Amino acid sequence: PRSNRVSDLTLDGFGLSGRIGRGILQLQFLRKLSLAKNNLTGGLSFSLAQLENLRVIDLSENSLMGPVPRNFFGQCGSLISISLANNKFTGPVPDSLSSCSVLRTVNFSGNQFSGVLPSGIWSLQGLRSLDLSRNLFEGEIPKGIESSNNLRELRLGNNQLTGEIPDGIGNCLLLRSI
Repeated sequence: PRSNRVSDLTLDGFGLSGRIGRGILQLQFLRKLSLAKNNLTGGLSFSLAQLENLRVIDLSENSLMGPVPRNFFGQCGSLISISLANNKFTGPVPDSLSSCSVLRTVNFSGNQFSGVLPSGIWSLQGLRSLDLSRNLFEGEIPKGIESSNNLRELRLGNNQLTGEIPDGIGNCLLLRSI
C-alpha cells in the first residue's frame, strides 16, 4: 500500500544511478534524505527544500552536476544539515542559502562552485561547520564573520580567494578548526 509517512530515506552506497526523481517530493513527512556514495547524475532541477519537514540532505559522493537553482533554499525552514560534497556542481552558491535560519552544517567541498562566497552566510546564527574547500571560489571572505557565534569549523582551502582574513574571526570564540 502507498504511504506518505516515510521519514528517513537512507540509501547510501547502494550503487544507485540515474537522476533524482520528483517523486521524492511526495514524501511529505521526510526528515532525512541521504543518497550519498552512489552514481546519481543530472542536476537539482527542483527544490528539495519544499519538503517542509526535511532536516538533513546528504547527496555527497555522486556525479551530480550543474548549478544549484537560485530558489533551491527558498523554503528551508527546518533544514539543519546539507552536504553536496564531492560532486560536479558549478556556478555560484545561491544567496537563498542564508534563508535557512536553523542550518548548522554545510559541506559543499570538492565541487566546481565559483563566484564569490555568499554574503549572507554569516547571518546563519546556528552555523557550526562550513566547508567550502576545493572549489573555484574567488574574491574576499565576506565581512561579518564575527556574528557567527556558534562556528566551530571553517574550511575554505583550495579556492582562489584573495584579500585578508577578516578581523572579526578572532571573535568566533568557539572556532576550533580553520
